[in-house]
Amino acid sequence: MKFVRLTRKVLKQLKTKGFNVLTAVCEPTATDPSWMPDQVDDIWAFVIDMDDDKPFLIIDDALRYLKEDELRGQVFLPSPLY
Repeated sequence: MKFVRLTRKVLKQLKTKGFNVLTAVCEPTATDPSWMPDQVDDIWAFVIDMDDDKPFLIIDDALRYLKEDELRGQVFLPSPLY
């Protein structure tokens, strides 16, 4: 297990392993957030239930709408991914 820079390649790897969201383990104002991958059954229920102060990223949305230079932070990769 290790932290790596968040990139589109990493997001694609996480998606192929079944992860669909990233949640931040830092303050909402952090410029270099630390992300933890997660798999949720219902993304919309997850969004509704999220704490307003906890940053999150939906992997499909990030791949669809964000450019490489818009991704920020480090993501914790489970050992089979690195």
